[in-house]
Amino acid sequence: MTLPTEWYVLTNLKFLGLQNNLLRLPLKSLCDHVDPGVCLEFLARLHDAETSNIIDFNGRPYKFFPGELCRLSNLTELRLQRYQMSYLSYTISTLTKLLHVELDHNQMDTLPPAFSKLHLMQFFTMSHNKLYMPPVCMASLTSLQLLDLSYNTMTAFSDDIATLTMLRSLFINNNQILRLPSNIGSCDALEILDAHSNQLTDVPPSLVDLKHLTRLLLCDNYVTELPLSFCLFQDSSLTEIDVSDNGLMYPPMRWWRRGLRASWSYMRRFYDSLDPMQTAVDMTCLDLCFVPAQVFDVIQRKSSLFSRSSLIGIPSTTIVVDKDADVDLDAAE
Repeated sequence: MTLPTEWYVLTNLKFLGLQNNLLRLPLKSLCDHVDPGVCLEFLARLHDAETSNIIDFNGRPYKFFPGELCRLSNLTELRLQRYQMSYLSYTISTLTKLLHVELDHNQMDTLPPAFSKLHLMQFFTMSHNKLYMPPVCMASLTSLQLLDLSYNTMTAFSDDIATLTMLRSLFINNNQILRLPSNIGSCDALEILDAHSNQLTDVPPSLVDLKHLTRLLLCDNYVTELPLSFCLFQDSSLTEIDVSDNGLMYPPMRWWRRGLRASWSYMRRFYDSLDPMQTAVDMTCLDLCFVPAQVFDVIQRKSSLFSRSSLIGIPSTTIVVDKDADVDLDAAE
């Protein structure tokens, strides 16, 4: 049983007695409320949604997914933020025309499998909830352009993200994620990736395959070394990258402070050392303190030049050189 949405016009109503009826939640609990205005407001929002195809229950203390929404088959936007909701009803699968869904600031730790039927959805936010892993149904939402799962407790992110080829913005910051998917480079349309404030220890080289990426936020993690291939971002559309508060050793933060162009140039020296056609590695005039493990063996096999470079060896993947023993090639000639 439900109530006609037209009842919302009964603004002078002082008492509403509908106890012991088979009303859906949350309408049942609303009708038991001392103030009937709470119930009438609920009906008013449903009534407006019949014409606007947008429902906004932001900040309302209803706690349950409104069963009455299921008859709004043309609904395109659903906002249930700060709703105190601990689970989402499987009946949401009837709202197949949804394009925009906001479920931020609730108490949910998962989504029902039926959520995967919302194939047209383009905008989905579920920040500030209790997700401990990405919902499995995400892989089916192939029309997504924006996905926000920030401020949860996720420790991993699924490789299924490769199916989201239309995704343009991904926000997974402020979780406990240990690694990014190795195939994240398959998200061809991605422009913004915010993964700051996690527990990342490295980042996948496939990030450089994101040709449309303009903003990359990796700050406040535990990444000490970036992939050598990151220098290829030099010819991309990337205009902002933040790797601060990581304890980064390669490339050193002092190079980032000189600007992106200087950082890419610094990294390019190491990347080029992997070229099998290059018989020597020239690291001259670099403020060098760390040699990445990826090129350590290569440098040992080749004739390596370090004149006018400062090398301060710390870990086993470092080359320690006495600067006084460096050979100045110009003088040698």
